Amino acid sequence: MRRSDGYGYEWDALLLGGPADGCVDITIVVNGETPPKFIKRVVDGKEMSRETLGQKLIEYLTSRSMDEKQRVAAYRLKEITQDQMCLYEYLETVTMKEFRSKYEASSKASQ
Repeated sequence: MRRSDGYGYEWDALLLGGPADGCVDITIVVNGETPPKFIKRVVDGKEMSRETLGQKLIEYLTSRSMDEKQRVAAYRLKEITQDQMCLYEYLETVTMKEFRSKYEASSKASQ
């Protein structure tokens, strides 16, 4: 976990299963201190690899405008290891519209 100039945190995230299986990525939270319960990775036919912090911030800021038909792989936080690595398990591949209703709504309801 690394604090980012007082505005949020970033963690290394290992994705388990699905199209990004084995990918060590980054997950971020803005104005919070705990990793997100659910994350997504865009499924576009390209090999999935670690995204930069800048790419994550752009995704965060533009998430509401992402096409609702875009396919994404949904991952759920499984555990945080002693060395602060977040382990995310694959749930399913859905459209962005389905991700918003199933996972973003669920995250907001539990806050």
